[in-house]
Amino acid sequence: MQIFKCIAISACICFYAINKLPAQQIPFDTYTPKDGLVNNRIKKIVQDSKGQLYFLTYGGLSIYDGARFANFTKAEGLGSDIVNDVMEMGNDSVWIATNTRELNYIFKGVLKKINTADGFYPIINSFCRINRSTLYIAADEGLYRFSGNRFIKVPLLKNGSPTNYDFINSIIPVKDYLLVITDPITGENKGRVFLYSIKENKIVADIGGLSCFSFVDIENNIWLCTADGIKIIDKLELQNGKIIFKTLPKKYMALAGKKTSLLFFDSQKNLWMPQEDGLLKIDSTGAIQKITTDNGLANNKISNLFEDREGLLWFITENFGVQKLVNSSIELIIKPFGNKVDAIAVTASGDSVFYYDVSAKKIILQASGGFKIFSLANTADDIYFITVSGSNIYLNGGRHIYQFSTTQLNTSKINPALVYTDTLESKMSVGIADANGVVTVLGASYLTSIIGKKSVYRHRIKYYADEAALDSKGHIWIASRASELYMLKTNPADAGNYLQLVKDFSREAKLNAPRSIIIDKENNIWVGTREEGVYCFKLNEKFQLELLKHITKKEGLTENFITWLYCDKGGVLWLGTSSGIDKIIWNNGNCIINNVTKSANIYPFIIRIAEDNKNNILAITQDGNLLKIGAAQKTVSPFVPQFFITTIKAGNNYFSVADAVHQFTYKENNIVFKIASPCFYDEKQIRYSYILGGSENNNWSEPVHNAEINFINLPAGKYDLKIRADYPAVKYPPKIIGYSFIINPPWWQTWWFRLMIGLLSAGMLGLVIRNYYSIKLEKQKNILEKQQIVEKERTRIAADIHDDLGAGLSTIRFLSEKVKRNSFGAVTKDDAEKIVINSNELVQKMNELIWAMNEKNDTLEDLVFYTRSYAAEYLEENNLAHHIYLPETIRVIIISGELRRNVFLTVKESLHNIVKHAGAKNVSIQISTGKNLFINIKDDGVGFDADNNKAGNGLKNMQKRMQSINGRLTVSGNDGVEVKIDVPLSQG
Repeated sequence: MQIFKCIAISACICFYAINKLPAQQIPFDTYTPKDGLVNNRIKKIVQDSKGQLYFLTYGGLSIYDGARFANFTKAEGLGSDIVNDVMEMGNDSVWIATNTRELNYIFKGVLKKINTADGFYPIINSFCRINRSTLYIAADEGLYRFSGNRFIKVPLLKNGSPTNYDFINSIIPVKDYLLVITDPITGENKGRVFLYSIKENKIVADIGGLSCFSFVDIENNIWLCTADGIKIIDKLELQNGKIIFKTLPKKYMALAGKKTSLLFFDSQKNLWMPQEDGLLKIDSTGAIQKITTDNGLANNKISNLFEDREGLLWFITENFGVQKLVNSSIELIIKPFGNKVDAIAVTASGDSVFYYDVSAKKIILQASGGFKIFSLANTADDIYFITVSGSNIYLNGGRHIYQFSTTQLNTSKINPALVYTDTLESKMSVGIADANGVVTVLGASYLTSIIGKKSVYRHRIKYYADEAALDSKGHIWIASRASELYMLKTNPADAGNYLQLVKDFSREAKLNAPRSIIIDKENNIWVGTREEGVYCFKLNEKFQLELLKHITKKEGLTENFITWLYCDKGGVLWLGTSSGIDKIIWNNGNCIINNVTKSANIYPFIIRIAEDNKNNILAITQDGNLLKIGAAQKTVSPFVPQFFITTIKAGNNYFSVADAVHQFTYKENNIVFKIASPCFYDEKQIRYSYILGGSENNNWSEPVHNAEINFINLPAGKYDLKIRADYPAVKYPPKIIGYSFIINPPWWQTWWFRLMIGLLSAGMLGLVIRNYYSIKLEKQKNILEKQQIVEKERTRIAADIHDDLGAGLSTIRFLSEKVKRNSFGAVTKDDAEKIVINSNELVQKMNELIWAMNEKNDTLEDLVFYTRSYAAEYLEENNLAHHIYLPETIRVIIISGELRRNVFLTVKESLHNIVKHAGAKNVSIQISTGKNLFINIKDDGVGFDADNNKAGNGLKNMQKRMQSINGRLTVSGNDGVEVKIDVPLSQG
């Protein structure tokens, strides 16, 4: 490009070295006793096969599993609070060497003491395990081998004579040899390095007076920090039994005379070297960076370094705990180039980056090799935005748009040309260069397109837009603060109508306060908002906007205020927020969210994001600082974190996790599971959830950061617990572990006890039921006997009445008829007539009474037919037409004499009222039987007002009769009189 040609041929440009830039803020996480560490003074760090970290301190041992620290000191049974070394000896078994004549081990979380066969223990400085069966010990008393449960001193013969090499500090195994290094400070032979042959049982090479510490790099080179400077032992010669130093690699030649107590190579081949005033980092290219308290170190004195299996670096400070560097590729540069930066623009190729400092009115150009600062002249107002289009650079921010060419970069001062002024705009913001080389600047009221040197086109919008985006077809997308979402196309053939609206998607999108927009590689439209996170849309076949995803803090974003959106060359989406940067990897509708700055404990307000040609992400913060996220240097780590249960507490007891299915008593139904997944990439953001099979809830619990699961008052039963770990930024796939357990019921809830209680209850219930029915049968028998006695008495009385009173009444009636016939007087004849009538009535009533009392008539059928016979005869005597309807079948049921009598007398009274008061001509009687006896009597007489009827006691008596047998009487007087009798037969 022309810009780079200009830079190359310009002899006046003087680029400054990158390493002279101001200090960079490096994201460290610090761990001290406040976080659970046992002591601030740490000697070294060791990691076991589960991934747990062991912090060996001067005040005890801390084991960190990512969820909690487990601390052991002399008070818990440790031999000494000074821990020299630890070594994993088996599954969940770790040996601990303290600075005393004692040896401890931890098995399944329990601290114990190792008892040797002879009771002897050297003061162990470090372990060296050659294979599963061979263990060497570096001790104050010399070199030892552990065999047969005892420490056996290894005789160190040199030229056939014994030596007195004590205070051995470390052992490095090399093929058939041991490279042994003594303490550089303590002992008679301090600072000695010798090579011991395991096969020959003697020292084959020996160098003294070096005052050295050692380090083995990832290529198995052995580096020594000596009083004469840094040296490397030739590993090929070492395998042949010789200690020969070789020349340092060319890129490290500057270190040849450097004195240091420590060297450390990380997996990216960066060399770290502590100094008195900080820490030097030398990368694989030889570039040197100095890290001090200005960059974020807690202390400039670093005593040791450690890299865990995830590639995270741990810096052990002197008396200030330990600091973890999660992401060494993140740098927060305070006042880069000595200036604040308020705007950024990158050329199409990414080779050059333009920054702008508003307060100083300076443009900074950064290219390969360094940077140059230019003063800016003749600008009327502040510049906040830079847009690059080919060889032209546009500046804007207020009401003016300026432009200058790359040809002006051969001077130290740039005098940009004013190309447009808009007095109606309050503030013009960011610009976007389209495929035609036209720059369109966003404003509060217009989109202003700069076409050529003179032509300007303005497109009206409702309100301020913060960002614009181009899709693969060259369309410009605008999301304004007025919740507008537009697609526009360019018309290079018509400068007077350059921007044309394709479609307004505002109603379809339903956005609230959009702030940013970008189009990704798949032409998905991403819109960031002020308070609702980010939306992802796509255009379907019908040219309609379809929502694919809505992502907020709930789904894992650092913040819902999305200030800027950027899609890098690899299709990864970068979200600038009010609290840092998030990264989204979008793949077929699935998104992986990475809280980039949050994981590094950095929370800047991001205003712009760009990318250079080295795939570094460059972001400008609201404070004018530069956040640089380096391109990933590492390959995908093969590390997969383990996930396990650390502790089970049921009631007041602790249990082993090794049991396949553990059984707890009913008193141990309050259970606490402590879990851990030793992953130290933002380990506090690991989320845990569970599902307890066998309980009422069969859904996964809400994911939480608490690595402890509590169950209270679990009922007896069998349970299958599944626990899930979700890692931050989906760095690792979720892991699920399971654990089955049984809570036994108390003895009174066991099956045999329940069976016994059931059988006993059934027996007792049987006795109760038998006794109940016996009593009931006895009562029924007594009632039946009494009823039989009553019925017999009724029958006898009825027979006596029939025989005695009936005969007497019949005689009276006969004599009365005779007197009537033989009487010649009118008075006598009338009296005889009355006697005859009364006698007939008495005979009739007596017959009714006898019928009611006779137990032989206690059937429903007798009642129905007797009532029909009486009604027909009575109505015929009174010359009333009648219709009587009987049911086709009549239930065979015994009814009481009381029921028969009250039903019959009620019917009789109803018929009497019809004859006496109704003046009717026709009477209808309908009888039906079921569970109840229904009798409906209806006439066509004059009727009466049933609600206001005050005549006689007949109706009241009828009601009382029905109530006495739990029946119901309904009388209505509209259009004749209708009497309804409803009697439950079950009462009979």
